[in-house]
Amino acid sequence: MYFTPGRNKFFFWSGFYTSKAGFKKQIKDSNALLMSQYKLYARKFIDQTTTNEQIKEMQGASYKLLDQLSVDQHHDAITGTATNFVTIDY
Repeated sequence: MYFTPGRNKFFFWSGFYTSKAGFKKQIKDSNALLMSQYKLYARKFIDQTTTNEQIKEMQGASYKLLDQLSVDQHHDAITGTATNFVTIDY
């Protein structure tokens, strides 16, 4: 658990908002990138001149990011309750 500095009799847990802020920002930015990719892919998929090879290549690129985001958004990762050793592994 993460407690605020001071630890008087009124201390409270604030770990979700204060722990591993840099890692949480990376997850948020990666998710924004993935959503932007989906919008661009949708426009490309609608285009009648797009080949099947181009579609497969675009899908492969988004699957890699989606796979990593699914791991990073695990409940211990996103809340910041994982140990530093585990966070480095993410």
